[in-house]
Amino acid sequence: MVLAVPIRHSSLGTRNLERVMPFFGRRRPSPDKGQVKPAPEVPRASAAPPDAPTGGRRALPIMPGPAAAGARPVQVPGGAPSRPRALPMADGGSTPTPRPVPQANGDAEGGRTIGMEGPPASPLEEAVRRAVATIKDPEIGRTMVELGMIKELTVTGQVVRIGVELTTPACPLKEQIQDDVRATIMAAAPEVERVDIHLTSRVRAANTHGRPGLTGVKNTIAVASGKGGVGKSTVTANLAVALALDGAKVGLLDADVYGPSMPLMLDLQGRQPRVRSVPSPIPGEKGTQQLIPLEAHGIKVMSIGFLVDPEKPVIWRGPMASQLINQFINDVDWGELDYLLIDMPPGTGDIHLTLTQRLPLSGAVVVTTPQDVALADAVKGLQMFKEVQVPILGIVENMSYFVCPGCGEQTAVFGEGGGAWASERYGVPLLGQIPLARAIREGGDAGQPIVMSDAHSPQAQAFRACAQAVAGRLSVEAALTGGRRASGPLIQIKRKGDV
Repeated sequence: MVLAVPIRHSSLGTRNLERVMPFFGRRRPSPDKGQVKPAPEVPRASAAPPDAPTGGRRALPIMPGPAAAGARPVQVPGGAPSRPRALPMADGGSTPTPRPVPQANGDAEGGRTIGMEGPPASPLEEAVRRAVATIKDPEIGRTMVELGMIKELTVTGQVVRIGVELTTPACPLKEQIQDDVRATIMAAAPEVERVDIHLTSRVRAANTHGRPGLTGVKNTIAVASGKGGVGKSTVTANLAVALALDGAKVGLLDADVYGPSMPLMLDLQGRQPRVRSVPSPIPGEKGTQQLIPLEAHGIKVMSIGFLVDPEKPVIWRGPMASQLINQFINDVDWGELDYLLIDMPPGTGDIHLTLTQRLPLSGAVVVTTPQDVALADAVKGLQMFKEVQVPILGIVENMSYFVCPGCGEQTAVFGEGGGAWASERYGVPLLGQIPLARAIREGGDAGQPIVMSDAHSPQAQAFRACAQAVAGRLSVEAALTGGRRASGPLIQIKRKGDV
């Protein structure tokens, strides 16, 4: 049952939530009610033209996963169709051309490149192809062919061109991947004069299969701290903008109902989101309405701070705040996003439980400072996510040290080593250490995150490194689990009479 949430407190004036957001409190139609899903269209097979000579440039065929089972034999110009043959091994034996094998982490968005088919036209092509089949992603630890990252492989004379699809545009190991690819190919085929590497990217979804998520959103990331005052919102804003600068599609949900900071930190004060009507798919039933997020610095943003007087407090009980979060989940049109970062409120209360129950969170980032007081509460937040089966992507240690602008000396104002201790103690990565700097505070107050206002500063580079580490961890999570985890959360409330 969806409830209307009236605001009757004098601190918010005479307006109520339905006047601020007229779609609040309206019953949303079930997507399956009275609908008949059309049968999926089966694409028609098209006749492929016979291969023709290409003037010395021959593309090495790459098998697109399951579809390769019915692939035609390669037509060699001037001869009969040939069958894939065994490739000679160094020990004198032979191994058949790699065949597609089912993977536990199948990708629903497109075919994976599991292997290659067709005989090589020359010993050079054979050496190149065998070398490429051994290259591993340095972070995931599995071969790029198995992960579907090799999208193009051609040999023209002594020049090799290879297309590599990264698992995120914010990949922290781009240079290492290029070095590994180039070194592996040239070591296996010394006659190769040049290796041209073309990098693209596609973010894999790490959401849990079988649980409803946000349509079009591939990954949802909770950023929490356990307590206030550690710079969690500042870290969230800079991480979101940093991911967008790397080319990802990013959204930011300000879930801190009682202390929304994003309107100020992203220079969106005084603006309100638009509302658009969505007709009901069921004839005769009333349609719904959706909020269109505001945009700033290349990211989409939604916050209750856009909907209430910024000088008035929100005096709500827990269920009312949870209802607002439900509406932000159901009635905001986020569009297509690679990452949605959620700025969580302090503590481990109603809003945290609502989000973990309603969304298949892809992972959580815990923000802390080095001091023991902050670590004590950060550990509680970390343990909460473990209880509800949300993967911990890592810890960000904020305000790690202060750099004197005059002499450059580092001073550990809030102590040191706290983030590293928690990382080792609880077996989660330390994503990065952010220094304490006046420029970070000034950027937040001016609505210009430091990754935008001073992109080449050490502080901005620290945020960029943290954002890339988060994206890399999500890539590992998607590759190792394929988005399949046990449904959570584990916290359940037993009622009287339950067995």
